[in-house]
Amino acid sequence: MPQYLSPGVYVEYVPPASLPIAGVATSIAGFIGVVADDVTMPPRPGQFYFEFPSQFQLDDNGNPVLNDEDEPELIVDPIPFVVKDKEGKPAFFEDDEGNSVPLLDADGNPTVFVKDKDEKTALVTYGSHVLVKDNEGNPVPVLYDVADAGEPILITSWEEFKTKFGDFQEGNKILAHAVYGFFFNGGTRCHVLRVATATEIDDPSDELEKFEAVDEITIVAVPGAVSDIQHNAIIAHCAKMGDRVAILDGDQTQGPGSVNGIRPVGRSQQASYAAIYYPWIKVFDPVTKAPDTIPPSGHIAGIYARNDATRGVFKAPANEVVVNALDVSRSISKAQQDGLNPEGINVIRSFKGTIKVWGARTMADDANADFRYISTRRYFNYLVESINDGTQFAVFEPNDLGLWQRIKRTVGDFLLNEWRSGALFGETPDKAFFVKCDAETNPKEVRELGQVVTLIGVAIVKPAEFVIFRIQQTAGE
Repeated sequence: MPQYLSPGVYVEYVPPASLPIAGVATSIAGFIGVVADDVTMPPRPGQFYFEFPSQFQLDDNGNPVLNDEDEPELIVDPIPFVVKDKEGKPAFFEDDEGNSVPLLDADGNPTVFVKDKDEKTALVTYGSHVLVKDNEGNPVPVLYDVADAGEPILITSWEEFKTKFGDFQEGNKILAHAVYGFFFNGGTRCHVLRVATATEIDDPSDELEKFEAVDEITIVAVPGAVSDIQHNAIIAHCAKMGDRVAILDGDQTQGPGSVNGIRPVGRSQQASYAAIYYPWIKVFDPVTKAPDTIPPSGHIAGIYARNDATRGVFKAPANEVVVNALDVSRSISKAQQDGLNPEGINVIRSFKGTIKVWGARTMADDANADFRYISTRRYFNYLVESINDGTQFAVFEPNDLGLWQRIKRTVGDFLLNEWRSGALFGETPDKAFFVKCDAETNPKEVRELGQVVTLIGVAIVKPAEFVIFRIQQTAGE
């Protein structure tokens, strides 16, 4: 406590009892796909391999030959060699205790220290160095290493993706196009997990389990996965986590009349965490220099991100242009969509050459119509996660009227801002939401269990899926 010793006015800072709830991120994607081990990786800018003139004798393993005094056996005529380890990386010599061995040339000059691409020190003998060149006389660059398989890697741009998984090529085509489409359509942040072969994700359950530790992921896609086993695994993962949704690719080989072929997993409560899109899209392939057909899930994830940034997660990510799409793999008419939309299959259509997402439904069954729309499911996830993160202050606080008021005020202020942004339906806040945390929700028997219970009700806005104008003729006067 401060001491007040002389008369005067004292102004002091009083920290708030609780901080306002900040909305969580909603458009961070997690992608799983094939990147072969032998993909061609791009060069590291400004890094090349060098050769150095050696002035000591090397054995068959490339190590210096020591004389009777445990010193390098020097030779008169220098011979060129590249200081590399067994993996082809520049290396340095160590003694039995792991210490760097200082090497001297014939004149007693110290060795040259060179940094390799991993910022390790390479020890080579003193002398001028020359670039290693290929048969055409070009310097040999140091290449990026392909990212380890089976581990999620954070990617924040297409350029960064190329340094981890390579540029467009046959060994990564589907995943590369998906991630490129994600960033090109508005995505800013994703986690990418690669496998070496397609058979490894015939059932992606093990790979999806790796995403459980990445709390910020809110969208999950396995581009090109169309089987029932794959879809079931992705849906189960999202339902288990409860804070993310799946973007599924419909089977492009199936015609618009085959609902169960396009969508091999039936509608259900669990499937309210998933949205499926059909047909596939055509994009320009830099490898073949021609249009190629790819699954749309990566581009759709980017549209989710763009929609969240420009309108808000509560707005349905539909009637949105698929940027970078040249066409759809098959044209779907309105009559054909009439049979797909009620089954939870979101159609991508071409309108006078503009490719648009023309559906906004989840795969929820009729018993779970509250989550019929993907915007409702994603917004509900957003509310749950935001309130969860923003009310951690309440844990272990005295369970009394003061705590109840703090919770009610904190959550109420957050929902008031959501109503003002247009996410909640109602002419007034009282009609849009309520927060109840009092003696009625927290009777003695609840408090004795160490629980504090808050009841929250929200009226989430729903998309205008069917816009109807009724026009009649009137007699003119």
